[in-house]
Amino acid sequence: MEPIRPNNMPTEMTAPDLGELAKRNSMTEVEISETIEVIKKGMKSESKRVPVVEGGTLRYYAVERRGVGILNTKYGKFWEFEFSIDDNWKTYSVVVIKRRSRRN
Repeated sequence: MEPIRPNNMPTEMTAPDLGELAKRNSMTEVEISETIEVIKKGMKSESKRVPVVEGGTLRYYAVERRGVGILNTKYGKFWEFEFSIDDNWKTYSVVVIKRRSRRN
């Protein structure tokens, strides 16, 4: 029996041309490689229990990072992080300015 693949996706993919990606995004190949690694890591959800004291009461919240991506704006590049927290609001987004690589 052949394994089921969603949407008939290929089981193997070719690596992107880092030089072409760098050129299209006005970045160095090192910056592109670092960005890809951060995005790959961000695709894996990560959970932590976080202690919070409010009004003298200690409570633990489960915080899960669900994703990360880059926002390209006219003001520069930013990272957007998506979180889920087991509270009344449930879903949170955080936008952080993207720093340049320290190697430059």
